[in-house]
Amino acid sequence: MFECPDWFTLYNPNITNGTYEHFLKVSTMPSHRDYFVYGTYAPRASDGEWVFTEDPDRTYTFIDYGPFYAAKSFWDPFQKKRFLWGWTNEELTDAQRIAQGWSGIQNILRGMEYDATEKKLKSFPIPETKALRKVKLVERFGVSVGQSAVSIVTAGTNATRYHEIIASFRVSNPSVFSPTATYTDATAPEIGVMIRTNADRTRHTNVSVRMPAGGPAAISGMAENEDWPYFSRFLGPSAANCSAQCKKVRVCESWTYNAFVSTCSMYWLTNNYTAQGDSTSGTVREPLLYFNRYSSGTIGEIRPLSGRAPLRQTAPDTFELRIFVDDSVIEIFKDGGLETLTGRLYIPDGEEQTGISLYARNMGSATVTANVTVFTLDSIWDIPANNAVRNLTDASYDLLAKVLKV
Repeated sequence: MFECPDWFTLYNPNITNGTYEHFLKVSTMPSHRDYFVYGTYAPRASDGEWVFTEDPDRTYTFIDYGPFYAAKSFWDPFQKKRFLWGWTNEELTDAQRIAQGWSGIQNILRGMEYDATEKKLKSFPIPETKALRKVKLVERFGVSVGQSAVSIVTAGTNATRYHEIIASFRVSNPSVFSPTATYTDATAPEIGVMIRTNADRTRHTNVSVRMPAGGPAAISGMAENEDWPYFSRFLGPSAANCSAQCKKVRVCESWTYNAFVSTCSMYWLTNNYTAQGDSTSGTVREPLLYFNRYSSGTIGEIRPLSGRAPLRQTAPDTFELRIFVDDSVIEIFKDGGLETLTGRLYIPDGEEQTGISLYARNMGSATVTANVTVFTLDSIWDIPANNAVRNLTDASYDLLAKVLKV
């Protein structure tokens, strides 16, 4: 079922029939995720009625690969920008939610832009979030990153569970993320940031760009167990067709084709496999934005979250991870918001798990270097009184309110 629809326009420098393009945002209950739908709003040839026609070449994309839901955009007439505000649910059991006494939280307010090269909308923290930066803990350049994790912030050295981490990585040979190679979870190339680590890193959560397990060849006799549900199921002629459809749809990470009933099932996350003689399964051979919390120590959900995150066409040898650690809420923005992921961590010994490290695994002969900056963050409830950015913003909106008489 669709809910929380949002119909809006954004500037697109590439369109020829104007400067703004229409987009549709919908929330879907089966996946509990929010989508952007791309298309054209124009008069229908048959009767002249204005209709929105979905673009088959720009298939829909998730706003966020985590439990980001029921988002609503709004237009700021003063800044002439469109913003997006979403809601994130708890990743706890019903009993834990009831015991907690409340459920859900608003995400960081995001700006939105259309990336004409990647042909998708991106969402990113508004610039005003920089006003929350408190102390610059670290600023390092040209850090050599390898199999052994490089400590950036030692656990317990600061008493805050609130960080902003900006890590920019450069890989000497991006073809190490090979679509034609076959990997296991243990051998897949991966570059990322360990957050919420304890002193010896036995407890940690990984935020990374990595290749999925599997290979270009489909797996015969296996079906996904649907721990994560399918988002689309339809009749199809073959496993090859199912694979091609999954690759085309940008939210699809994996697929299963059942030859007995000629049915293709597409999944937005990859499940474990179960033996099933009539089935064939596979994954899209593309890097993922990955949130691995198996070793986090969280008392909530431990299953990883992920989504397709191809290297940028204009700079395939670099990518950036901007990570906001807000106690139990983790918000991740790759490459300026081309891909985003929100997840939850509920760590009982929170102040003992404040470490941050960088790592790169299974890179072969490729080398990885990184620039990294880490800030502690202030509370939104205790903004410093003499904050120039906030004072200017408040004065501007006071003036706008008087002009609009609202």
